Amino acid sequence: MSAKPASLSKISLTGQHLLKSIESENPLPLGFLSEKAQQGPRESIQVNDPDELRACILATVDLLKHRLLETAAAVCRRHNSLLPVQRLPPEILSTCFGHAMTEIDSHNRQQRLIQLSNVSSWWHRVTLGAPSLWGVIHSKDPDWIVVLALERSKDATLAVTWYTASYKGNLRGGESYSIGAEDFFKLVSPHTNRWRDATLPKLGSGSTSID
Repeated sequence: MSAKPASLSKISLTGQHLLKSIESENPLPLGFLSEKAQQGPRESIQVNDPDELRACILATVDLLKHRLLETAAAVCRRHNSLLPVQRLPPEILSTCFGHAMTEIDSHNRQQRLIQLSNVSSWWHRVTLGAPSLWGVIHSKDPDWIVVLALERSKDATLAVTWYTASYKGNLRGGESYSIGAEDFFKLVSPHTNRWRDATLPKLGSGSTSID
C-alpha cells in the first residue's frame, strides 16, 4: 500500500522543526544581518551581501536535505524494528540465512549474502556476527568478493572451489568480471589451514573434491 502524502501543515511543521535545529547548530556569521534586522521581525531582514545570502541559503538547503534523509532513515529503522522477523534472536536469524544460502549456487552465494547484509543495520550485524556464512569461496566470484568473504569468515572453515574455465558474467548492471588461477590462489593459499574441503579440476574433464 502506497504511503499517503503528508498534509501541508505537517510539512510546514516538519520544516520549521528542522530549520530551528539547523539554526541552533549553525548560527549566522557576525555582521551577516544589519542590527535592525537582527532585532526586528524576520520580514524586515536586510542583507549586507546578496552573494553571502545565496551561499547561506544553499548551505541551509543542503543541511535540510541531509536532515530530512536522516529523519527518513530513522523512521525506516523504527518501522523495521517492529517487524516480527526483527525480533528473532541473532543465532536463529543467522541459521535461517544459512538455510537460505544452501538453496543458491555456490558462485552466487556471497553476492546474495551481501545483498542480505544490506537490507537493514540489524541484518548487517547478524551476518557479520556469523563468520560461517562467509565460508564458501568460489573462483567465479570477482576478486573483491573473494577478499571480502575471506575477511568476514574470520576463523571459520572454508569450502574452496576452483573452475579452470575462464568465466565472465554480469554483476551490478552488466559489469564484466573474471579471476585468474594465479590471482585466486594467491588470495586463498594463506588460508589453507582453514580449508574444510576444496573442489579442484582434474587434468582431464571433470573435477575432484579434496576433503
